[in-house]
Amino acid sequence: MHLSPDLMPSMPSSESTEYQPEELIPEQKASISCLAFWPDGSRLIAVVGSGLQIWNVKEKTREGEAIRGGFFTNFTTVSVSTDGRKFATGGTYRDGGQVLLWDTNSRRIEHTFDKPAMSHCLCVVHSSSDTRLLAYAVEREYMSDSLEVRNVADGSCVCVLEPRKGNTRCTRFSPDDTRLAACGVCIQIWDLATTRPSLEIKHRAHSLEWTKDGSHVIANNLACGQLMMYDARTGAQVRSWRDRAPGITAPHLWPCICMSVSPDGHFLASVRGNMVYVWELENAREVARYSFPRDMFCVAYSPNGDFIASGPFICRAPKERDTLVRRSRRASTAHAHLSVRCRR
Repeated sequence: MHLSPDLMPSMPSSESTEYQPEELIPEQKASISCLAFWPDGSRLIAVVGSGLQIWNVKEKTREGEAIRGGFFTNFTTVSVSTDGRKFATGGTYRDGGQVLLWDTNSRRIEHTFDKPAMSHCLCVVHSSSDTRLLAYAVEREYMSDSLEVRNVADGSCVCVLEPRKGNTRCTRFSPDDTRLAACGVCIQIWDLATTRPSLEIKHRAHSLEWTKDGSHVIANNLACGQLMMYDARTGAQVRSWRDRAPGITAPHLWPCICMSVSPDGHFLASVRGNMVYVWELENAREVARYSFPRDMFCVAYSPNGDFIASGPFICRAPKERDTLVRRSRRASTAHAHLSVRCRR
């Protein structure tokens, strides 16, 4: 991806397409804090209230009963392995945190990772692209936070990292699984081969994503509606841009998976309030937006890039050819106006 170092404003609204979202989960009133597609895009799993629910995307039907973790368990995040055989959940259990690793077919718990009292697994659980590893962060009261990487096959601990206090809002493996990023009070990146921090970017962020080639990280600060792109090796800021949603405070519902990069790496979907925006990453131009009847807390691209899911809604995603058509039309219009002026 060619990235210009210029700071680019968002695209004028006249050049953005507003798509009509379709309700995938009819009459769903409970808040959805996190959702994830299966690798083939056929199913979608979501944290609904304190439980989990799986939907068939094509048929738009629920698959089985809601999954409950127990009377004292509240799920907060979910991540599906890239082979679709397992999914992981983070949440709270009694007075401590709990991460569970599930078998997809049986819906039974394979491994349980309980944390000490006064801890909360409120950050994102995230699976590596090769399905071997699972990362999650633990936020402790009056103690230092920790970021753990586990082996999915046997649940063994691969390494324990030490993020800065309050830096456990989002956790993401790099596309090649060699690095791990976390954000909160700042952005930190670790080299997993050495388990040492390789980069620290002193900007607050609530959610982050990697570009497809792993060369950059994208951070989202919900409080001010600012999106930032950084070089993942040097920490230099490549660009920064803002959405145009009215001012809102950062949500108290943590985590907030408020960004998703398209599978082809060309677009970024971001959510703020009751709006989802889609940006071209090469130039930070807004190409589409979706308006919802209430605030959304999560967004996810489908594996084939055809759809964007947010809360109980699913929307048709813009394609690169759509933006190329709009560019061609604008160029043709500009050329026509120039020809008229020349003839005059």
